[in-house]
Amino acid sequence: MKFNSISVLLNLILSFIIIFGIVLYLKQDSFDGANLQKLSKKKASLTSKQIPDNINDINISINKKNYLKKMKDIIKKQKIEISIIQNDNMQLSNDKVDLQKIIKNMKNQFKNQRDRLLEQNMKQINEAEQQHYKNISELRAKINDLQRENIKLLEKNNIEIIALKAKINILNDKLTKLKKTDKSKKSR
Repeated sequence: MKFNSISVLLNLILSFIIIFGIVLYLKQDSFDGANLQKLSKKKASLTSKQIPDNINDINISINKKNYLKKMKDIIKKQKIEISIIQNDNMQLSNDKVDLQKIIKNMKNQFKNQRDRLLEQNMKQINEAEQQHYKNISELRAKINDLQRENIKLLEKNNIEIIALKAKINILNDKLTKLKKTDKSKKSR
């Protein structure tokens, strides 16, 4: 958008220069007209022997030729300047296109890199999540194994407790019988 406004501005400046040249040309003609009037007055005051008619015509013709040459030089310079400006505009346009391509390429590279990073991050997150679930699963299996072992130990301990109670009862019965036999032996 900036490039277009610069181009429009340069075109306006060139148009102004051309219009200024034309106005200057027209004013020069009016100055030449004033000079012609002065020359005519001088010519009228001079006798025909002093200034021949064709010299006046030559002077006017030379003045116009000089002015036209100056205008042609100005126009030639303006054409050269316009050509230079057009070349600059073309170069700016080409640079703009090149910059647009570079920016587009950089955006694509950034997008690709971002997509790769996102994909890599998602892969790492998924791997970590899978490892997490695997760890949880292994821990649950270990907890279940420990609970089964605890249940077996409790059952074994309960069996041993029952066996020990039974032995204690047997020993208590034997003790009681021994005490009775001892008492009966003593009482005799």
